[in-house]
Amino acid sequence: MVIIGHNDRIAWGSTYNGATVRTLRRQLHPASPDEYTRQGRTGPSANLEEIIRVKGRPENTSSHRTRHGPVFHREGDKAFALRWTATDPGGLANSYNGRGKLATEKEFREIMKRVWGQGSRTRHADVEE
Repeated sequence: MVIIGHNDRIAWGSTYNGATVRTLRRQLHPASPDEYTRQGRTGPSANLEEIIRVKGRPENTSSHRTRHGPVFHREGDKAFALRWTATDPGGLANSYNGRGKLATEKEFREIMKRVWGQGSRTRHADVEE
């Protein structure tokens, strides 16, 4: 996987190794979509309501998250959740969202200290180099 980005002062690119950092779970759901069953025990899932802008217009969306990650597909009473380090709370948000505001190599190096998860190789360039 390659993640790239830039702003008017700095650009970066990251390539990721082949480490397995994803777990797919098939979970049985009772009648309530707000619950999931794992190893015979039922627990609550978190419901996330979001508004995303598509071509400037708001679109409402909702999703469910279990302790094994967000539910991305349902078939009858079965649901499939995907746990990936990038979707863990604070995962990619630890650094990737902040990169868009960087202006210097020093700022880039500081934010990269907070990166965790799958191993990667990252390169960057700024207008001063």
